Amino acid sequence: MSAKEAIHANLARLSYAASMRAQAALERAQNRLTVAETAWLALTFSLLWFAGNYSYQAALAQTEAGVVNVLSASSCLFTLVLSALFPSSTMDTLSLTKMLGVLSTMSGVVLVSYSDLKMEDGFPIGALWTLAGSLFYSSYIVFLRRKIDHEDKLDVPMGVTRWPPKATRRRKTGFLYEMRR
Repeated sequence: MSAKEAIHANLARLSYAASMRAQAALERAQNRLTVAETAWLALTFSLLWFAGNYSYQAALAQTEAGVVNVLSASSCLFTLVLSALFPSSTMDTLSLTKMLGVLSTMSGVVLVSYSDLKMEDGFPIGALWTLAGSLFYSSYIVFLRRKIDHEDKLDVPMGVTRWPPKATRRRKTGFLYEMRR
């Protein structure tokens, strides 16, 4: 029996719902990115991630941690706007509930920021770094989601392995090198 026939025979033994889930999982596995595609994706999106983290750390060096943490909550506004401009699915449209949620969050950010920034002289540069970090973080999320429509496309454990591999003794197979996390 060929591998393709074995898969079809295995799917035929499952219930309808289980066979549909298995079929969807098989299709996602076929669409999985290669190592080179994953490496290129990691390289491009690590730049956005690095810029966001660098901006956040620069903000912490310039102003108080409380102001930075409150202002970093503004990433929801940037995420809403960017996902509406660059939708990855039909769910990324603006809706009243999304807008109300973001408006309530932003009103809290404005109120707390106003009271914190009133105590300082002028507008602190750390606040600008925080807003830049929020924009980079939102860009990272939205554009990665747009590029990868489902998380099964990525082989995340590929880069999270221990090197060198440990050798373990197996009975009939001799030495087998396994990757241990």
